[in-house]
Amino acid sequence: MNELLENYILADGTIISISLGLEYQFTSNSPVRQAIIQLAVRKRLSPTKWIPCQIQLQFHQLCRIKVLEDFSSASYSDIVLKQLSDTTWYLSLDPFGNTGEPHEQDNLVIVANQLTLKEVI
Repeated sequence: MNELLENYILADGTIISISLGLEYQFTSNSPVRQAIIQLAVRKRLSPTKWIPCQIQLQFHQLCRIKVLEDFSSASYSDIVLKQLSDTTWYLSLDPFGNTGEPHEQDNLVIVANQLTLKEVI
């Protein structure tokens, strides 16, 4: 997944949609608990050429979400996406500061055991 992500620039991406499936009757690692995020980003065509594209990040087996949204800001986002040391995936669509690293004050956070990425046509 990390190699695949090297072909996309997520910084300065645009949030298109966020869909959450929060099934409370299942265990915390249930594949039914999921988040699907669609983003407008840039894709590498060559070492020096990038084109706009849309991707869909599908998070399964959600461990944690943190959402405080008043819809007052634009859909533009400095996106942080990292695989943590415990192998879970961390996404923040509203990170605190510009470090590119997870921070306890990040917002719009999703942490999950599994992540798949597909390009939207």
